[in-house]
Amino acid sequence: MKKNMAQKTLPCGRPIAVKKAAMTDARLEEYKQMLRNYLSNAKLKWTRQRWAMAKLILKTADHMDAQEIVERVRKVDKNIGVATVYRNIKVLCDAGILSITHQGIDGNSRYEIQEKGHHDHIICLDCNEILEFHDDKMDELQRKTASKMGFQVEDHRNVIHGHCKYLKKKK
Repeated sequence: MKKNMAQKTLPCGRPIAVKKAAMTDARLEEYKQMLRNYLSNAKLKWTRQRWAMAKLILKTADHMDAQEIVERVRKVDKNIGVATVYRNIKVLCDAGILSITHQGIDGNSRYEIQEKGHHDHIICLDCNEILEFHDDKMDELQRKTASKMGFQVEDHRNVIHGHCKYLKKKK
């Protein structure tokens, strides 16, 4: 017998999307090695705080701005200062662990775990939910357009801002 469970929704009425799979210990170890290699090459020190912060971000797997990262890190370890968090966001980006994905509608840069493969984002202007998608046809059209203009695509980011159909249904 199935239990009748109400599906949780966002403020706009959209069903909450399935979150990414949890970070495996093996993948966490890969990121740890990436950070160790970067720090060694950059002649920076490996610190407990730096790894604690990186591990927290890796296990969270959300799109976060710097202030959200600060708040999450400080909840876990009050001894990690705000300036340390901000400095290490840049270190984690330079190490290839984090990437800036887009600027939120609030003007703040959003960060996410740098993963293999490419995806783009759709942001709901009603509830700020960030949805990820990938479309090979869209990527091919961008490559063709860039080529016609004399460019070879090295990287790109698409961010679509819009109002979802769910909010209209609620009104």
